[in-house]
Amino acid sequence: MTQQVRRTYRNHRRGAWAAVLVVLVAAALAVVIPAFASTTDGNSGYPPKSGEGIYPSIVNVGGSNFSCSSVGTSYGGTPVPSGLHQFQISKPSPGLYTDPATDVTFEIKRPTSGDSKSYFDFSVVGNAAVVFHVGVNGGTNTAWYDYVSNEPTNAVIADDGVYGDTSVHSTPDSKYSKNPENYSFYTASITTFCYKPLTVQP
Repeated sequence: MTQQVRRTYRNHRRGAWAAVLVVLVAAALAVVIPAFASTTDGNSGYPPKSGEGIYPSIVNVGGSNFSCSSVGTSYGGTPVPSGLHQFQISKPSPGLYTDPATDVTFEIKRPTSGDSKSYFDFSVVGNAAVVFHVGVNGGTNTAWYDYVSNEPTNAVIADDGVYGDTSVHSTPDSKYSKNPENYSFYTASITTFCYKPLTVQP
């Protein structure tokens, strides 16, 4: 009888510890994994949205850089338009950045909203090109702004592409889910523009 009681007690303790472990794992995941948001306009991603109304998707690039040629293949989404160029800057600090391959210049400005560590505004100088995708590295992932699969507020060509956007941000950090009123992101690093120059008419 005593042996049966001890065995039952041990099994009860094992069950209790298992329950505690499940609760701890669930709590850890809630902290580490950012809350995924689905929006009513069909655009799924991580808020807050940019000035063009785009919530970025998060692409696991494993520490590598975002690649325009991987849109429509590795990343999903709509295949990239033909004639697309890729231009990267190491850090989106305020200033002018010119792609020597096309002479298209991008201007980075302080964000319309959000902190200047994780957010920034961008535009194509003189509207000389249409931007179809932007990737903003943060941590080991990239925040992907897809202006093709989602409809920007100020679309340039057939509901696709933009001349610029405001308050784009990098990827959620480990504090993101703890700050529903003030989202927390990694420092924005290598930023990739997938764009197509426009033919200037005389």
